[in-house]
This record gives sequence, C-alpha cells and structure tokens, in this order.
Amino acid sequence: MSLDFNCLAEKLGVNKAVKTASVKRVAREGSEHLFKKAAADLFRKNDEEGLWKIETAETGEEFFIRTEIEDPEASFTKEASLWSVAADKGNKNITLAYKNIPLKRFASAEFGFTEGNVSAFCDRILASVADKEFKKHIFAELGPQTKKTVEIECPELFK
Repeated sequence: MSLDFNCLAEKLGVNKAVKTASVKRVAREGSEHLFKKAAADLFRKNDEEGLWKIETAETGEEFFIRTEIEDPEASFTKEASLWSVAADKGNKNITLAYKNIPLKRFASAEFGFTEGNVSAFCDRILASVADKEFKKHIFAELGPQTKKTVEIECPELFK
C-alpha cells in the first residue's frame, strides 16, 4: 500500500511539495509567505494564477480558499505617481488603484467607454485624481474593509 502524499497534503490544507491548481484550501498559519494581497480581501498565490480569500472554519482555524472570481489580469496599465488604472483583458472594466490598492471599478456598460477609447478614458481618470471632489466621491463609495485598508495604508489621502 502506498501513501498518496498529494491527497494527504490537500486534506491537511498544506501543499508545500506540489504546486497545482487542484488544491482549493491552504491553512493560513505557516503559509502567509506564499500569498500576496491582490485586493482588500483577495490574495494571489505567489506561484499560481487565480484569486484566494480567507475563511474561518468552525474550529476557528483560518484557511486560504481558492475563489471562482475571475482574475482581472490587466490588458494594460497606466500610472501617474502612486495612482494607476488598469483595463481587464476584454477592456470591459477599468480599475483605479492607489499604491496598488484597488479603489473603484469603472464598467464600460455604466460609463460608456469602448475598446477604441478605453485608453482615453483611463487618461481622463488619471487626470481626475487631482480633483478633490472626484477623490471624495471615490472614497464615499468604498466598502468598509477597503476603506479601513486605505485609511491604514494611505493616511495621506484623507488629509
């Protein structure tokens, strides 16, 4: 009888020996170094595509859980100082970020930009971040977790 170490590692929530997309859950304790923050409550595993979130089991133990959320790898990114805008692969959504913290998603269906003018729309967003009223509107729409993250990581934005 042979022991399936891959199956055992998956059941235990650890996957140090195998890098595979089939693992859906990784114990948070001792694995933090394998993940980097992708958004306020989403993480990216260092050696894989896809997004992960943290969930707490009934036992109180925390796990990184693979999500079904589509990874918004940008088709292009524009930057101005610490601000950036990134278009998704289909140029259907633009994400505004400050210090790589996503703040606002602009959907083409709502804002009317097309694949042909997405670059100009991004330029307009980057130009707008200098306007205090524009930033005030963006901050007012932040979810509580994102707002808390921004207040901690970027206190200069609230001065």
